[in-house]
Amino acid sequence: MNDRARDFAFGLDPSLVFVTACWSGYIDQSSAPGSYPGIYDAGPRWVNDPTGEARNTWSDCTMSGGIYPLTDPDSLPCPASTSYGDDTASNLAVSDSELAVAANRVVVYACYNWTPPLAGFLLIPDTVVLRAVFSEGLQHQR
Repeated sequence: MNDRARDFAFGLDPSLVFVTACWSGYIDQSSAPGSYPGIYDAGPRWVNDPTGEARNTWSDCTMSGGIYPLTDPDSLPCPASTSYGDDTASNLAVSDSELAVAANRVVVYACYNWTPPLAGFLLIPDTVVLRAVFSEGLQHQR
């Protein structure tokens, strides 16, 4: 992702552009008949729930050890990282056509370490981190 993003970094030092992504989605944590505990590509409901009442748990992804990028991007370092436990869902989750709900969401964090002209002079910081966070609900087609 970083290499592709750097291809579009016109007027910027490409080596200072960083992109990190993670997946949020539903996780099947139930023990009900027809469910698959620990499956990370679940839909909003249990696959074989006859009543339609049972819901899977939504799990937001985080970056850099627990920071949720959609609500707290200023706390993310540049570059951010993802590790086991941050990226909690799967990119293969199937959306529920009856509910018109996307079963997963990708969150992308892009940042650039900019050194302003006259950095360090008259209280101008040495580095300013420019950040962007965006998300998109996605679905896997079967």
